[in-house]
Amino acid sequence: MRWAPAALAVLAVGYGGPSAAGTEPVLTHDAPFTIASFPAADSVPAAVAASESATGSATEQVADPARVAVPRLGISAALSPLSLGADGELIPPDYGSAGWYRNGPEPGETGRAVIAGHVDSRTGPDVFADLRNARPGDRIVVDLVDGTAQEFVVDDVGLYAKSAFPTADVYGPSTERELRLITCGGEYDRDRGGYQSNVVVFAHAVG
Repeated sequence: MRWAPAALAVLAVGYGGPSAAGTEPVLTHDAPFTIASFPAADSVPAAVAASESATGSATEQVADPARVAVPRLGISAALSPLSLGADGELIPPDYGSAGWYRNGPEPGETGRAVIAGHVDSRTGPDVFADLRNARPGDRIVVDLVDGTAQEFVVDDVGLYAKSAFPTADVYGPSTERELRLITCGGEYDRDRGGYQSNVVVFAHAVG
């Protein structure tokens, strides 16, 4: 399922309302990533292997990413490498930063690079709180550790139930230089483990 821009407003950070003392609203949940936020454990390595096989070993290498920014949305976050846990889940970044999937291509290399970040935390909105408001044509800039930068343009934005995560379109093979940004979204249900969907931004490299 793909969103039209008007549908993006369905995702909102959950607040508990003003306190009795009239202070600022406080979050009523911590919105953690869960294993279900990402593809099934056995599908990630297979998808990455397929991507590497399709693109070959002659792919031009770029430096590791250091920061991601979506200027129109005011998003700017430091990046750290993300790995798979013991059960094959993608271990999320620390709150206050984003992360890139180190077993896939770096942003700017041939294939689909993946960057993930939290939408919120126990204390308030996090680095990808506004990612749901991305729209086609938005510019994404990834600064690399060697001082260069890779630029991307958003093609589409989708909201997907965790049970229907688009693994092939996120981690699958591509002969182009592409980027995927991921965060939690949709309904928040504490009893069912938190957010029930993911926001996915699809983008391609320019320049």
